Amino acid sequence: VRTTHKVFCCRRSRRGEIDTMTYTSPSARVFVLLTLVVFSLMCTHATGVFRQDIPGCTCTLPSGHIYSLESIANSHFYAKASVEIEYHFVPCGFIPASQCANFQGAAVCEKQSTSFWEIFSSCGKYAASCSSWSELTPQDGSGFSVSFSGGDLQRTATVNFRCSKAAESFRFLHEQPQFNYVFEWNHPVGCATNTNKGGDGGDGGDDDDGGFAPGWIFIICLFGVSVLYVIFGALFNKFYRKQEGLDIIPNREFWMVLPFLFWDGHVWTYRKIRELVDRLRGGSTYEQA
Repeated sequence: VRTTHKVFCCRRSRRGEIDTMTYTSPSARVFVLLTLVVFSLMCTHATGVFRQDIPGCTCTLPSGHIYSLESIANSHFYAKASVEIEYHFVPCGFIPASQCANFQGAAVCEKQSTSFWEIFSSCGKYAASCSSWSELTPQDGSGFSVSFSGGDLQRTATVNFRCSKAAESFRFLHEQPQFNYVFEWNHPVGCATNTNKGGDGGDGGDDDDGGFAPGWIFIICLFGVSVLYVIFGALFNKFYRKQEGLDIIPNREFWMVLPFLFWDGHVWTYRKIRELVDRLRGGSTYEQA
């Protein structure tokens, strides 16, 4: 049996008559539900409530410049040095031991392969600190470098991130001296995201420059608009429409019925999901009265 949910909102007018509004459209319920869900997600993302900074992935250098690798963190990249040799790199993380001959915690790994054998070597381990970060010299361009040590046979690796509007390929430069590998990467992460003039270099990670984040600016503006909406709406109803009491609340009928629409939206969405699950399982579909 298919039923239609109706929500009534009544109020008594100044002349003693009762005004009744009826909301029967399922689309209205779903629209209200989705609007609230999307708005909640926007606020959560904007304020960074669930943001988790990766240790040693955002650093403030002595110059006050802040650099971050979080946009490429834990992604796997590789660079060819020759037909037989290639290097693998995971920013702000480590290569799975199964992919680097069981070397634990390797951020850079060398792979030598031929038709008959493969040899893996750890070129440096991931360190969750900013002590291995340094800014490039003016002669080298704008950007920073990250050094990795503790590799197999005291191998070390250095990755130079150069500021670039477009991301280019991660590439191997040279091995000089032996077991010291240098890589270069032209990428937007090489551009400073902020300037903290009072920075002391530390472990960084906080890019707060004393201002408001864009998410908080959005919420503050929304709050201000909401306050103006209530104030001017109430004044309009009070002095222009000559209403009294709770009737001066702007769009009072809508706000009274909103919780019912929100609940109906949940119920309607739940039933539709149940119908879809039943169809996928090959069962019968029905709607409770």
